Amino acid sequence: MIMNVALMLLSGFLVNGPYLLITTAVAADLGTQDLIRGNSHALATVTAIIDGTGSVGAAAIGPLLAGKSALMKMHL
Repeated sequence: MIMNVALMLLSGFLVNGPYLLITTAVAADLGTQDLIRGNSHALATVTAIIDGTGSVGAAAIGPLLAGKSALMKMHL
């Protein structure tokens, strides 16, 4: 049980750590652009699009892998 919890924490750290660093860096970089500087609504919209794109990608990979493994008759 403890090993399971430790592995889950490690995998969460290894997956979410880089994801959060990338989205934060992109949002911070976009915040310095002249077009959206001072416009909190535009910055929030761009950040939501970046975050939503990552979430859609993570949600889509499961069914894609399941379909691929079913076509190849693999058991995961």
